[in-house]
Amino acid sequence: LLNLLLNAADAVGEGGTVDVSADLEVETQMLVLTVKDNGPGIPEDLREQVFEAFITTKPKGKGTGLGLFVCRHLVESYRGEMSLKDVEDGGACFEIRLWAVEEEQV
Repeated sequence: LLNLLLNAADAVGEGGTVDVSADLEVETQMLVLTVKDNGPGIPEDLREQVFEAFITTKPKGKGTGLGLFVCRHLVESYRGEMSLKDVEDGGACFEIRLWAVEEEQV
């Protein structure tokens, strides 16, 4: 989540907006976290590759292209899902879906 927030802050710059939300989908028992910004968004030619290692939208020397790759790997290691969502009004929106775990009644 921290990596997504830092990426969004870099993308929007001063005066931009980053929205974070968390919702529980009752029917699927999934926790849905979203990080959405109003920056320039992900170029169309990179959208399919954005979670691959060494893919970056940052200028040369400003990023390694490993952040989203590592984020997705961590989320999937907890049986979750991470995706890039379409945004109609520009910017980028990343969604993380994790299983909500109920505490056992003792």
